[in-house]
Amino acid sequence: MSVQSARKKRPLFHTLFILILTSVLIATDLLGTVPNNPFTAGLRQYLALMLPAEFTGWLNQELMGFSLPTLPPAAAYGVDFPALPTATVILSPTLTTTPTLTLTPTLTLTPTITPTPTHTPTPTITPTPTLIPNPAGTWLFSWQHSNQFNTVWRDTFHIAQEDNSFVVTFVSDTYLGGLTIISQNWDGSSLDFTYHNWAIPTTVHLKTIGIDSNGQLWVSVLSQWMGPPTTSLPPVQ
Repeated sequence: MSVQSARKKRPLFHTLFILILTSVLIATDLLGTVPNNPFTAGLRQYLALMLPAEFTGWLNQELMGFSLPTLPPAAAYGVDFPALPTATVILSPTLTTTPTLTLTPTLTLTPTITPTPTHTPTPTITPTPTLIPNPAGTWLFSWQHSNQFNTVWRDTFHIAQEDNSFVVTFVSDTYLGGLTIISQNWDGSSLDFTYHNWAIPTTVHLKTIGIDSNGQLWVSVLSQWMGPPTTSLPPVQ
């Protein structure tokens, strides 16, 4: 097909297609930044054949005014349309995806269970013996005043009943013999008395509570000594 016959048979949509290709030509050349590539050169030659010579000359003047590549002159006779180059000539894969997400566990669960005791021990209660306030008899009181005296003192005292009251009649010690009674008082239920140990020296202060069913005399120890504050005294054999 000749150039003249091609130019005479151009419908309206063909003209619009040519104008669109012209825009593609300018955009493909990236405003002159990528000159002389095969795709752009082929497209220029194709447009030079398809556009009217007057329009081609005018377009080249405009392109030269912007310092852009121009369309080559078309041959007058016997020129066939060149095949439109495919876009795959200049396309190359450039995108590489790299996974960058890393999941790191940061939660640590620590058990905080505290065992709860289910059994509470019940303290053993020692029953208080049944006592009668009668303190009459001869009783043995073994005691130690302090650690510096490595001696256990065994005092014997006798309590007798006089009418409705009770009195201490004598106090004696295994090592010292008879001891001096300092004071005594019967209040109707207990006998409160003191006596003197001159070897240490110290004052022993006792108060009777009563006699239990085993025949022991329970007393409260009110003086300073090594032993429990409440104790039971056996009778002297």
